Amino acid sequence: MKQSTKFFVYVQVKPYVKRFLEINYGTPVNFEKDPKTNRFFINLLRKPDSRNRNKYPDELCKHTEEVEVLVSKDDFMRYGFELSRNGSVKFGKYFEDLAKFKARNYIEFKRGFTQLKQSICDFQELFDMPEEVWSYESIKKDIDRNGAKTDMDFASYLNSFFNRMYLNHLLKSRAITNKGFRYYEKRLQNSLE
Repeated sequence: MKQSTKFFVYVQVKPYVKRFLEINYGTPVNFEKDPKTNRFFINLLRKPDSRNRNKYPDELCKHTEEVEVLVSKDDFMRYGFELSRNGSVKFGKYFEDLAKFKARNYIEFKRGFTQLKQSICDFQELFDMPEEVWSYESIKKDIDRNGAKTDMDFASYLNSFFNRMYLNHLLKSRAITNKGFRYYEKRLQNSLE
């Protein structure tokens, strides 16, 4: 029986980036089923970027976690087993942006139904990002800086939708006439303005 040897690259990342990667790509992280992301990662290995080498310290202070990324034997032998500092930062930034995009979308949508604090707490719970992995304050700062401001009041929208649906039901069941339907619909429209 042939024994398969696995090859890994270790990359320093922020705690919530590590959680995002492990949830979406497994432990160890395996990009094999996502060709676009795999090409991005292999390209970082293939073309180590040493420009601005001194821009980042040896230890990236907010990158307190290390993630294990599975690479094929061929890629390991061709391109190596280590990302440059710039490559590590690009890798972290790429997945940080994806995680933040997901967080902003969920939280901004949820804000139409509830308060910001509850929306953030719901995000942390649903997406398994506890306080020690991705703090409430950090998420709130990102939302304050980059989040879209939701102007839509979903509760009012749902109420309006329900009222229209109810009026249609009354009309179809002949509980009201077409004239009554138009009267109630006009009142409904005026109440929304």
